[in-house]
Amino acid sequence: MTLPTNHPYFFTCPSCGCKLISVSSGVRAKPHCPECDYFADDAFVVKDRVVNEAMNVIADNAELAENFAETVKNEIASDDDAYAHIGFHLANDIRNQSPASEVLLTLCGWNINTLLDKTPPIAIRVLQIKVNRFCRKSPEKILGR
Repeated sequence: MTLPTNHPYFFTCPSCGCKLISVSSGVRAKPHCPECDYFADDAFVVKDRVVNEAMNVIADNAELAENFAETVKNEIASDDDAYAHIGFHLANDIRNQSPASEVLLTLCGWNINTLLDKTPPIAIRVLQIKVNRFCRKSPEKILGR
């Protein structure tokens, strides 16, 4: 995934210089740099986050998708509602064809905005390629850009 430097989900850590992607608005959880653990109130926070945009960013990046899934699974595992309560509401959600956001709320007790806030950012690993001087393709062609 290639994000322009002015993309609202793209950040640079002021402590270590790491490039990262975050989907957090910072309301429910403060994101930390995955490389140096730096955090501040406004660091790595997406201003005016749009849920569908955040979902697109997650869907386009395997590591961020993994963090999101891990966050959801951990929140489901830590939910202390009785199984009968969860089962009743889950059955109603399915029967009523409720949106996924309502199903997530039933399963883990958090809405989609909170789950996005709790999803840790990822570091972007910059692939460095040495191009053989005999190679006729440019680095952009090799990377598929």
